Amino acid sequence: MDVTITGRKVKVSDSVRDAIERKIGTLDRFVSDLDRAEVVFSEEKNPRIAERERVEITLVGHGHQVRAVAAGTDQHQAIDLAVEKLGKQLRKLKTRVARQHRPNLHRDENHHPLASLEYETD
Repeated sequence: MDVTITGRKVKVSDSVRDAIERKIGTLDRFVSDLDRAEVVFSEEKNPRIAERERVEITLVGHGHQVRAVAAGTDQHQAIDLAVEKLGKQLRKLKTRVARQHRPNLHRDENHHPLASLEYETD
């Protein structure tokens, strides 16, 4: 997967780059057909906002686009929150795609988990 990391008026350190590549790489377990990831870091300038570091992650691939935005007190915390959101979204996407390809699986008696149960009659 091609990962593009940019910062809007913010420096992105090498440790943050390594962390983002490692954590986005773990998302392949949900959907393996992801082509690219775009990561954009920014900082809120308002001093009243406690969670100033903001990250936007967009995953593109196989006709789907998944995006998450998160903010934290530092860049590592923002990455963790955004990757957690992406994990939930990818899990939902994988389930939806699987159901579209097998819409009547629950109606088939051979594959239904409750079809093999036998009822006792007195």
